[in-house]
Order: sequence, then structure tokens, then C-alpha cells
Amino acid sequence: MTKRYRYYCLERPAGPGAIPRGVVVITNFDQREMVDEIRREAWGWIEYERALTEKEIRDYELMEAGNDEGISDQV
Repeated sequence: MTKRYRYYCLERPAGPGAIPRGVVVITNFDQREMVDEIRREAWGWIEYERALTEKEIRDYELMEAGNDEGISDQV
């Protein structure tokens, strides 16, 4: 199993220059949608195989999902 870390895009859809490098999954919504997990609207979510730094989260205006143990994905 691979551990993945999910982050929600709060200010813009994910795309080149809008998210840190190394993303393994990108899911963009057609418009901002309310996400129950974070109790806010987001443009979509992205996943990484490493935890992002606080600076990356802040610089790219992301919000961390409930990543206490990461999101497991069988490979």
C-alpha cells in the first residue's frame, strides 16, 4: 500500500504553477463545491506520496484533508 496525502485547492483549480510539484492525483471540480470534510468550498483536491510542508500549504493556498495516517491506496 502507498500512503497518500490529500489537499484541497481553495483559491483556484489545480494546474501547472498552481500546486507544488510531485502530485500523483489531481481532481478538479467544474466549479467551487462545498466539501464536508473541510467545511469549506474548494476547486478540487490533489494527492501526494509525501506530506507537504506548512510553507507549501500556505504558499499554494491549500487545505490539508484529514491526513493523520495518510490515504491508503493499494498499488
